[in-house]
Amino acid sequence: MTKRMALVDSTNNKVLQIIVTEDDWTGNNWYETTSDNYAKIGGTYDSGKFIDPQPYPSWTLDSDKKWQAPVTEPTLTSEEQSAGKYYVWNEASTTWVLGTHEEHHS
Repeated sequence: MTKRMALVDSTNNKVLQIIVTEDDWTGNNWYETTSDNYAKIGGTYDSGKFIDPQPYPSWTLDSDKKWQAPVTEPTLTSEEQSAGKYYVWNEASTTWVLGTHEEHHS
């Protein structure tokens, strides 16, 4: 059976490498990563749970070890959805900015 294994640095708990293996093994600082507890390079491993890398300096971890913005993302209206708009985080203003793909990537 295929397994995904993550190598964790024992000094800072950072995920260094992820491999796919058929072998049924464990080793020092290797932990299985699954779809409900997925490791990402640069993330961390804490108390049996993988934590994504911090997306922005202003975001904090909640009790479920998920990163949360300091301001809740607004809900799109049906008109905004129809217009292809979405919110992106702006760290400089620590707020969500509404726009289209062209507006966000121009």
